[in-house]
Amino acid sequence: RSCTATAHPVLARPKCHTSRLMGAGANNCARCIDLDPNGQKRPPIVDVIPVLPDLTVMLVYARGLPSMGSGCALYGTVKPSSWGKGHLSTRSVSDVLDPYWKEEALITDYARNDHLDFSVWASGAERETEPVGVACLQNEEYQPNGFNGELLLRQAGVRVMAYLMVKVRIGQNEYPDPPLQEFTITVKKPARKSLGVDFDIQDGYSVYVTSVNSGPINSYNQTTKPQHRLTPGNFIMQVNGHRGDPEGLLKTMKREPNLELLVRRAVEIRANIVTRNRDNLGLEFGKPTGNMLLVTKVVSGPNRHARAVQSWNESNPDQQILPGDRIVSVNGSRGRAQDLLRCIKAAVKQESVLFTAIRLAPTDNTLS
Repeated sequence: RSCTATAHPVLARPKCHTSRLMGAGANNCARCIDLDPNGQKRPPIVDVIPVLPDLTVMLVYARGLPSMGSGCALYGTVKPSSWGKGHLSTRSVSDVLDPYWKEEALITDYARNDHLDFSVWASGAERETEPVGVACLQNEEYQPNGFNGELLLRQAGVRVMAYLMVKVRIGQNEYPDPPLQEFTITVKKPARKSLGVDFDIQDGYSVYVTSVNSGPINSYNQTTKPQHRLTPGNFIMQVNGHRGDPEGLLKTMKREPNLELLVRRAVEIRANIVTRNRDNLGLEFGKPTGNMLLVTKVVSGPNRHARAVQSWNESNPDQQILPGDRIVSVNGSRGRAQDLLRCIKAAVKQESVLFTAIRLAPTDNTLS
């Protein structure tokens, strides 16, 4: 159509002196496009499409996957949601419980609203390549400041809690800091009413969260970021500025309507205990409670009659099972404490048993 004697929809124009079109489908006459009010040639008007900064994605490790057997290799992949079937891949790592890659992928072609899809794959000579866990990082979780944390791996197995550690940075920015090992939450509730949380205090020095049910904490969790939620596996170290006796902390949490809780995260230890030719594992437990078993003693014996866990500890000083640890998974399965105990008792008849245990995270620095 020809340009009329009205303002241009983008830039104000003087009254046109010609109705000559710039070509099929053009919206403005030649004078409007080419000349300014002083008769000088205008620079061309160009539609500017913002260029998205590159994404750098690091796949650090996966943990908590069920044992894949000898000869199995694990690798990770990532792709923006707009890519369809394509993806970027890490190297394969063989014969490990928790693969560690720490590899970066540069993504230069993606859409502004893309989420990032991650997968962990297993391959081997006697098995087809198949995904053993998938995760999704939503756009709002990594834009505009990046991401540094663990993602829950779905489809990893029944009662399996597996995680993928990833980092994302935007453009030339650095990776953001990981979540702090300790964080504070503030919760209000009716006086002398329950928080809707189940605890275990058998170790005598900490308040361990075994489950979160309906109540004030669950309502708080729904309104805050994932890294600030109180979840099973966390420890409550301080209540309204007070530390010390776990019984006293529980009473304060029930009595007071306004609570400030200092929460500390847990770290996981994975141990593949060889059990053959041993009459027991050499572990003693506290009362079965919730979804974990508290280790109260690691039984030792002479070298010739060493217990299974003792032998593991001597060979793996950085991944020892120690008194105070909580067993939360046996052979990749989680569940009620009684179920875990039955699995452990049956394990002495097997070649090996895979334990996942948790303990208090160290307070210095942040998650790696």
